[in-house]
Amino acid sequence: MNDNRLGLCRAAYKDSHRAILIHINESRASGFHYFFLVDLEFQEAQMKVKDAMHKGATWVEPKTSVREVAKRMRESDVGAIPVKADGHLVGIITDRDITCRAFGNSGDISKMTAQDVMTENVVCCSAEDEIGVAIKVMEKKQVRRLPVTDSHKAVIGILSLGDISHKLGNQKSGEVLRAVSEHHV
Repeated sequence: MNDNRLGLCRAAYKDSHRAILIHINESRASGFHYFFLVDLEFQEAQMKVKDAMHKGATWVEPKTSVREVAKRMRESDVGAIPVKADGHLVGIITDRDITCRAFGNSGDISKMTAQDVMTENVVCCSAEDEIGVAIKVMEKKQVRRLPVTDSHKAVIGILSLGDISHKLGNQKSGEVLRAVSEHHV
């Protein structure tokens, strides 16, 4: 590749900040150098939620005690658990919900249930949605996790900021984290 092409690749990277320039030196003796420009916007546009999500989800019923919910979170090493009633998603309870709504409201934690502290009207996504669409929903709604549902609205997994960071890299996960963490206006 001549210096002009290399300059164009570097310029494209510098301008977009959404691509990675990969350099492979084939052989020092031959003098061949290969450069690949990997477009992260294209990767994001082609990736589906199912490619990044955590498959399967522990769930609880609305009458499950808050202590039991916290115990299941610890055992499953998760920060959110969907709440289902009659096979349908009716809410989600996060570690923050337990902290702010159960302990923060000075209620009797031993009598509280998932229904008392859960977030209702949960925003979901489909496993077939493009990851970029799910990210925009997370940013707009300022949520760190999205339950993933199938065509029958059954929860089949969770898409989290951690899942996104593992699949799309530091820059994109940083952008999403900043957007979902902004203070509400």
